[in-house]
Amino acid sequence: MQKKYPVLIGRSAGVSKKLYDLEQVADFICEYGVYGEVSVETPSGSLLLTTYGIYLDRVTDMEYREKLLEILVPKQKALEKAEFGFAFGEIL
Repeated sequence: MQKKYPVLIGRSAGVSKKLYDLEQVADFICEYGVYGEVSVETPSGSLLLTTYGIYLDRVTDMEYREKLLEILVPKQKALEKAEFGFAFGEIL
């Protein structure tokens, strides 16, 4: 994915940040998604994804989505456990 998207722009309420890899995108979603929606786009302004909080909402590149979820889901579960004491989808 690094070759396909060498740099992306993460946007959230009043924040715009350059993101260079999947890890940074996942971190951006988790850091700013807890406060509201996040979008990630190419430098030319093409939308790559939007979120509803820390969860993906719309994604225009399914291959990118698949790779991002490998990194994002464990981070989401850690946030859920910190907030609620369990991760959604876990058997109680």
